[in-house]
Parts: sequence; C-alpha cells; structure tokens
Amino acid sequence: MPLIYQLIISLAVLAPVSASEDSLIADTSGSLQSAVTGSDSIALQDSVSVIPDSTRESLTKAPDSISVLPGQVKKDSALSIPGKKSLISGENQGPVNHTGLFFGIGAGWTLGSFSLIDLWTKSLPDSLGDFGLNASSFRVEPDTSLPDSLQISDTASLRFAVRNKTDHYTMTFPIKISLTKVRETDLFSTALSFSMINKKFKASVFSLHDSLDNRIDVKQNISIYYLTLEALYGIRFPERYFSIEGVDRSDFIIGIGISPLVSLRSVNKTDRFSDNPQIKSIEKSIKSTFDNYTSYGLAFSFRTGLNTIRSLKKFGAVEVGVTYNFNWYNRFISSGERVRFRDIDPDFKNDRALSSTSNRLEISFSLLRKTGKKAQDK
Repeated sequence: MPLIYQLIISLAVLAPVSASEDSLIADTSGSLQSAVTGSDSIALQDSVSVIPDSTRESLTKAPDSISVLPGQVKKDSALSIPGKKSLISGENQGPVNHTGLFFGIGAGWTLGSFSLIDLWTKSLPDSLGDFGLNASSFRVEPDTSLPDSLQISDTASLRFAVRNKTDHYTMTFPIKISLTKVRETDLFSTALSFSMINKKFKASVFSLHDSLDNRIDVKQNISIYYLTLEALYGIRFPERYFSIEGVDRSDFIIGIGISPLVSLRSVNKTDRFSDNPQIKSIEKSIKSTFDNYTSYGLAFSFRTGLNTIRSLKKFGAVEVGVTYNFNWYNRFISSGERVRFRDIDPDFKNDRALSSTSNRLEISFSLLRKTGKKAQDK
C-alpha cells in the first residue's frame, strides 16, 4: 500500500500550509490598518515586519491630502495651484474690486481759454489816451501877466507804463467733494466743486524827469467765483482692449453740470503818491473811466474724458481724471439789469447782453473712502 501512504502524507503536509496562508492574509490586512492608524509595527503570524517611516507617513497623511471632494466646495476655502495666486480668494483685492458707494474729496488744475477774460484783457489801458490824457497834461505854462519872480511853470511830460501784465493763460485750481457708486462695468458720480479766477493788472501814470514822485498807480482786477453741481456717468474699459499699468480700472466718463451761482466782480482803483494839484486833477480824469460792478449769473457745463482708480491699502483708493470741459456763462445781472458787453469793454461794437464760453483741460485728483456697513466690515 505505498500509494495510500503517499496520499496521506501529502494531505498532512498541505493542510498546515493552507492554514498558514489564511492567517497570513488576515494578519497582513490587520497590519495595514495598524499602519494607517499610526502603529509602529505589524505583527504577522510566526514573524514581525516593520513598515518604513516614509511609507507610514504617506499612509498616515493620505486622508488629509484630499481637502475637497467632487461636488463639495467648502464655503471659506479657496481653490489654489501651488506657486500661483488663488483663483477664488476671500482676500481683499482692493476697494475698487467691490461694488459700493464711495465718498471722495480732491482738487484739480485747469488750463484753457475764457472769452470773458479775453474781453476784459482787451479793455485794459495801454496809453494815456485811454484815460483822456496826453503827454502835456501835467505841464503848467507860466502866467506872463505876473512878474517874472511870480511866474510858475512845469514842463515835465506825462508818461504811461505797464507794471504788471495779466497772465496770458487762464488757470484755476478747483476743489470738490463727490459721491460715487462703483459697479463692475460702470460708475455713477455726483460732485460739487468750487472754483475761482482772479486776474490783476497794474499800470502807472507819472511825470517824466520828476524827483518829487508825482505818480499815480492804476490797479484793475476782475474775479469770477462759481459753484458747480455735476452728474457723471462712466463706462469701464475692458482690460483686453485698453488698460493703464498701475491702475485697477479705467473708465470713459461723460457728464453735465450747472453752476446756479456765478459771481463776476470788477474792481478798479488808484493810488496817488503826491498832493500836487495837477496830480489830483489827473487822478480824477483816470477814475472817470472806471466802471466798478458786481454781477451774478449762471453757467452750464459739459465734461468728457478718462477716469482711473487705483486702490490703496490704508486709504481706500485714489482717483485721477483727465477731462475736457466746456462751459457756457450767461444771464449776468447787476443792480437788477443785465450786464452787457460794453460794460466790460466800452469799445465793443455790439451792445448785446453779456455771455461767455470756456474751453479747458482739467487734471483732477481725489481720495476715495468706501461708505456704509460693508466698509466697516472690511
């Protein structure tokens, strides 16, 4: 019976091997679970095997490497790419990236033409004839009916000289406050501004070769003050078409305004430096050509140009604008009557009611601060 014995021996050998394999599989499964939970070693049946530290760390941290599951985005988390800025971030990217209401205060500089100032400049004196005088107006001829010892004469000639000319260009420095509603693609703003223009002219009438300072200084001044209320609308330029380096947004703006109170004032005066009777007479002749007045009118304005906004970390944002301004001034009234062109320039041919236009380039700067509850939260 050798074959039977061989079969029995084979079964006896295979049976322990199967049992050993089953236990090995079970122990291996348990050892992996032990490694994930942080155990230091894995005990297998009849042997002990240790997983390397690097493998254990990767298995231990594996569950944390997946922070967002498909379809589950955390409310306060940001999708990010290593080494790159976050694509969706809760960080404050600057006030201009948030829609809201902003309060602003600023100032500007304007340069351009003003037909009313040009008219006044043309009316300024440039010779003695504008005062009804001539070179011999100061002369005193001797009285031949008196003895020679009592004859008094003065043959000095009268002269005219300009001391300070008016500026050729008309500049103003307006100040303003504004309230601006900023949205993603456009903005709407209302602004109240104050501006003034002040022009001065100085000339002298004096006797030539005279050591007694027989001189009269003529001072003429014109000033314009006005408040303007404006409404502006801006359309944001898409960055793929137009952008300026260093700013957060650029807008094309257009707007209209009204100046319900425009003050126009003309002041003329003289300073006499001698009590000479002839000088007093000359001063009287000069003053007879003066026309001092104060009048009030209104104006309408149109504005268009470029507006930029750049965010500041601590001060909200800064707004810079470069615009073209057109202004039309009209309906000036003084003492219940309309002011006319001849009131400004007596040599003006047409005696119609005074009106004027202005074309100006303006560069303005404003600091913006966000208002409301959202600004306090940020």
